[in-house]
Amino acid sequence: MKSKKQSQRTSIVLSLITMSLFFGGYTAFCAENAGPRRIIDLDGRWEIAEGSMDSAPRSFERKVPVPGLVDMAEPAEELAGGTECQFKIYVINDLYQDWTGTVRLRIVRSAQTIAEQARNCTVGSLAREILTFEQEFPKQAGEYQLVAELVGANSAVVRSLRDFKIVPASNK
Repeated sequence: MKSKKQSQRTSIVLSLITMSLFFGGYTAFCAENAGPRRIIDLDGRWEIAEGSMDSAPRSFERKVPVPGLVDMAEPAEELAGGTECQFKIYVINDLYQDWTGTVRLRIVRSAQTIAEQARNCTVGSLAREILTFEQEFPKQAGEYQLVAELVGANSAVVRSLRDFKIVPASNK
């Protein structure tokens, strides 16, 4: 008569054999039915426009190189001078420790800061915070840059830039 330990070992071995046969057969089935691998090249110039989850853009008038960043889009976005806008800055912490620092939003023209706001921020480990800044655009027509910066406690700076153009309100 088999001991209790031998019986348990036999059960475990049979379970492992059954699992390997099942998963081995399943993997072979998937590999047979997967077909040839398709590669879709997404590089090039994409047409982009601003939209939201509630409304799709009516037209796509700007182009951006891919791979690339939205702030490389041409032509620069045109905005009416003197209007106020709300900017949401998403601070995402992909570290395993909390992040503490300063979030800055600046409007720059010809290397001169025209407007600046800053807030202290702490983001938990593997978390995110959304900060909302209210900012009035300059009234003077011209080419500007919106600069969002994260300045960590160790003075490391992460910067995001977006070009835009101010046009008279009557042109917008």
